[in-house]
Formats: sequence, structure tokens, C-alpha cells
Amino acid sequence: MRIRLSVFHVALATAVLTGGATEGIAATPQGRVGLAARQLVRAEMVAATADGKLTEKERQYILVLAKRAFGEEELGRVEASLDGLVVRRQIGVVHATDTSIAGPTLAQPGNNADQHSTSQVTQTSMVEPSPTLADPPPPGAGTATKDGGSPFHEEAVTSDETTVYDDATILYEDGQQAFGNLRAAYDHGLQDFTLSSSVDAFKGPLDLDNQNGNFGFQFGVNGAIPLSEPLGIGVQAGTSAILSDLHGTQFTGSRIRTQNFTTIGLFQRNSCRAPKLSWGFAYDWLHDEYYSSMVFSQWRVKLGYQLTPQSELGIWACIPDQGDTAVVGSPQIGFTTERFRPISQGNLYYSRCWESGARTTMWIGIADEPGEFIFGADARVPLSPRTSLVGNFNYVLPSSGGITGQDEEMWNVSVGLELTLGPCHNHCAINRFAPFFPLANNGIMGIRRF
Repeated sequence: MRIRLSVFHVALATAVLTGGATEGIAATPQGRVGLAARQLVRAEMVAATADGKLTEKERQYILVLAKRAFGEEELGRVEASLDGLVVRRQIGVVHATDTSIAGPTLAQPGNNADQHSTSQVTQTSMVEPSPTLADPPPPGAGTATKDGGSPFHEEAVTSDETTVYDDATILYEDGQQAFGNLRAAYDHGLQDFTLSSSVDAFKGPLDLDNQNGNFGFQFGVNGAIPLSEPLGIGVQAGTSAILSDLHGTQFTGSRIRTQNFTTIGLFQRNSCRAPKLSWGFAYDWLHDEYYSSMVFSQWRVKLGYQLTPQSELGIWACIPDQGDTAVVGSPQIGFTTERFRPISQGNLYYSRCWESGARTTMWIGIADEPGEFIFGADARVPLSPRTSLVGNFNYVLPSSGGITGQDEEMWNVSVGLELTLGPCHNHCAINRFAPFFPLANNGIMGIRRF
């Protein structure tokens, strides 16, 4: 039940608080006595109005206490607040729509409204039936029960220190609902929240004239949660670290080459209008600490169509965004500035789910310089309900041959294990809100020299 704050509660609290604030903290025995009297007035006002009624006897008693605690100005505010309670109860009676009210009301025919005094209206409101949750009164309507229940069905003051506000109650209930939705999204997302570790080998134009090959270890985390479950829209985010060349290179000395790939994306699977269509776009970053600290980025888009419950056909493409430069060389041979950026590529893919629970994907496509053709594949084979063997490779066939072709060649191979958190599930049956894009790597994000 929501608790609403009526205007007269605000007025009463304001009168008490402002009356006490003008005096400050009492520093004398007389001041402390006055402070205690103000606190007593506040407690009596809260107790008298907690049920939404104020009898004439209670009103007079509060005024007697207020005269002892407040000056004339503060006393006037208290009296105005108490009188305001009676006025608002009159308004509540006028707006009452229950025809079963026992006794005359201003709304009944045959009564002369001019003959009703304030006390008559107050007495009338005391015999109105209490509304129920199933049939709430109209906004602003004040009705009282025969047995002395609160005439303000959903109004209350909790104590002499705290007033329960309607806005606070609404925020609490909305917060509870939001927390429940977040927890449901979290639990749902955990079904495809993955941790991975693999061995990784790769080579490309960043290795400068085929002078180095790279081998190391990859550690990654990836996950997704629903953004709009009715529309099938989700968001994903993941990151991975690759540690390679563990004994260093001719470029780095004894220092390890480190790379960090980060992917964020938005996607939609199985919408109401197109249940077999899925789409998404993602943004990839690469921070590469090699012979220089370099940062690259690209856009990735993907569109898939479900041919059967076990197969999917689609396209994915990469569009370069940010490139970088590096100064290489030595004092003996001189220094040069090399420029690099991600390659543009477009691929046609086919994905298949097998009876064993394994899922494989193959693709073929084209790229700009330094290659013309791309082919690759990835696979996930469940070893247990939460553990899978995963692997992928991507190869960019250079357009040139010989030494030039070697310098332009790009490839990446990775094999490892993936742990899926959350409830057990069939790895082949993709959750609707599973990550739509794999994490970027040195194959998905190839870097060319130009």
C-alpha cells in the first residue's frame, strides 16, 4: 500500500520545525525547558494526527502546550495548521462519492449548505465508511470510519522524527522493481557469461618485414544482458589480454609483448517482425605494446538469417576507424615513421549446430591491401555442461607472392578452454541474449602497413 503525504501533515511539520529552529540549541536551563516543551508539542501533534483525525479536545490541548513553547508568531502558524486540517476535511466530504454514508453530508440533496457549520461538517465526516483497497477513494477525498479509523485511507505519520512521503514510497517500490529486473537480467546474462583461456599464435605487417612471429597466451571475459527483452535487444561487452613473445624480441629486448582487445556491441535476435533475422554492430579497440605503444579501433557489423533451427547464414564486415604511427630504426641505420591501420574486410559465413552439441562456423571473404581473400573458421565443442573446447583461425591470403607476399601475410590461430557461468545448458542452443560477436583478436582485427 502506498502512503500519501497530505498537505496538512506538511503544514504541521513545518510549523513545529520552524518554531524550534528560531530558538536554536538551548544554552540555558530556561532554553532547555523551552526546547523540551517544543518537542512535547511536536510529539502530541504527531500522535493526534497519526490516524488522520483531530478532535476539538485534542486541538485545545495542543494549543495549550503550544502557548507554553512558542511565541505569538509560531503559535499563529500552529493554529493556522490546525484550522487547515478542518478545512481540508470539509473538502474531502464534498468529494466523497459513497452513497452508503450514514448521516447527512454536503453532497446529499435537501440539505442547505449555508446551515452547515465547520463543526457540523467535521461531525459528518466522522461517520463515513472507510474505503477499501479494492475501491479507493478519488484523489483528495477524506472519509472516516464509524469506529474511529483514519479518514485519510493511505495517509500516516510514522513518528515524531520521520514523515513517510508518497514520493519516497513510489521511489522505493520502483527501486525494488528495477532491482528485480536487474537481478533477472543478471541471472539471464550469467547463462552466457564466459571466461576463456587459450594459446595464441599470430603474425602480420606489424612484425615489420616478416622479422618476427608471435606466440603466447590469451585470457578473456565476455558477456551480454538484455536491454529490451520484448524486442530481443541486448548489449554485450568483453575484453581480453594476450601475452606473447615471453622472452622478448629484437624489437622489445627482454620485454613481453602485451595486447588488450576490448569489444562492446548492441544486437537483436528473433524480433517479432523478423523472427529469423538477427543483426548487430560492435566497436573494437586494440592497445598494442610492442616496439611502440599503439592504439587501433574498428567498427564491426553482422547480419544473420536462420535457415533452419540448426543452421544460420549471414555476413559480417569490419570497417577501420583509428590508425596509429610508430618510429622504428636505430642510430646506425636511421629512423623511419611507419603508419598502420586496421584492414577493411567483408565475409560470408555459415554456422551449424550439430547433434553432439558442438557448433561450427566457417567464413570466406575479401579484404583491402595487403590481401584479396580471407578464409577462417571457429568451433565450440562442449566437454561438460559449463566447459567447452574452443578454437579459431583466420588467414588473409596476400595479393603478392615471394618476399613481398610474406611481408603482407596475416594469420591468427587460437585453441583453448571456455568456462560458462550460470545454470547448465546445451552449448549448441544459443541463448537469445548470448553475446552476438566473438571477442576481437589478431584475425578479426588485422592491422596493415601502408
